[in-house]
Amino acid sequence: MEFVAFKNDLRRAISVVSLSVDSAALTPVDAHALFRLEGDKVSLFSTNKDMVSSATMVVKDVKIAEGETNEFTVEPKKILSLIAASDVDDIRFSYDPEKMTLSVYASEDQLSHLSFPSCDPEKFLKTFIDSFSKATKIKSMNSGILVHAIRFISGFLPTDVKNKKYQHSYIDDGIIYGSDGSNKIGAFGTPDFKGIESLVIRKEMISPIVALIEKSDMDTVKIQSTSKMIILSSEDGSYNFGFLRVPKDCEPPKLSLPIKKPDVTGFNLNKDILLKRLKRLSISATENVMGISISLDEDGNRLTMKSLNERESVESMECSKLQGDEPVKFVAEYRLMKNVLSLFKTEDVDLFVDNKKRRYTAMNRGSLQYFEKGEEKSQSFESMGIVSLAWSEGA
Repeated sequence: MEFVAFKNDLRRAISVVSLSVDSAALTPVDAHALFRLEGDKVSLFSTNKDMVSSATMVVKDVKIAEGETNEFTVEPKKILSLIAASDVDDIRFSYDPEKMTLSVYASEDQLSHLSFPSCDPEKFLKTFIDSFSKATKIKSMNSGILVHAIRFISGFLPTDVKNKKYQHSYIDDGIIYGSDGSNKIGAFGTPDFKGIESLVIRKEMISPIVALIEKSDMDTVKIQSTSKMIILSSEDGSYNFGFLRVPKDCEPPKLSLPIKKPDVTGFNLNKDILLKRLKRLSISATENVMGISISLDEDGNRLTMKSLNERESVESMECSKLQGDEPVKFVAEYRLMKNVLSLFKTEDVDLFVDNKKRRYTAMNRGSLQYFEKGEEKSQSFESMGIVSLAWSEGA
């Protein structure tokens, strides 16, 4: 069996199936991807039994004898390394089923080649392959908006792997939510999420989803599901990535938290300036004292920040009061505030301080620009982070 693949198409396809190759494989076939030739197309498949991937590319100069196998396996990372070392656009594959050897020609003279072992394709786990064609479509949305949303919400998820209930984000009624189950909650709303109900995205799947979209260069992502899996695909089905659903007893609690301004004192400020001021204050902080006292003047036009060390350090900045008459004076944990505010991408952020509930809420609204079929478009979004306050008597 022989065929010629276009290097850029091959790179995208291999990059996608590499997402779900078993990095801790106990047998060689589990570290391989399956190649299947059908007409003038080659489909690639991989799985680590938790994640599954597939990619399809058009090939040329196909040669296959009658009755000859149309499948072989190979380690995708080896092919990626070969692509990186090649400066030709066409890469020729030649598979010898008797020797179970794949020869890949990636030189200008098409004479030099590298050979790789193949495993028996019949030993490759194929039960998941039909899942891609049998999945039910939930929604199609812009891929850039999905990446922006899940990156934002990932900053609110816990780092403690023991906290199983809050290891995942979920989309419901136009909003994606995430929480560490302790002192922070995040929410990101956009019209593209409308129509998606109670869809749980596992925390460990966020990086592969981002990689899928970036490596395949898809503009639109189609969200699908089966009884066992969530599947994200390109609109034409050329690229697919799926992962097992979260068991019911491990699903995160439904927050159903609307994104709206709290009825408390709020003010607007430049996020980047605030982060610089906080960073400077942290220089004088110690590991034992990372709290910062924050207060708003009576006119609501200046924010003052003081370290809680024995030797006080002070920073201040301009801001604009938005609403409320309650005085603003609270203690925030520096690292937590920095990490949350860094998630917001707009220059300005609104902050609302709730004395009774002992928390502050950061919010921003804006629009995301993207291209769809060559046409520039935009979509509105709103994001919110709620953080519990660290209180100190007479802060």
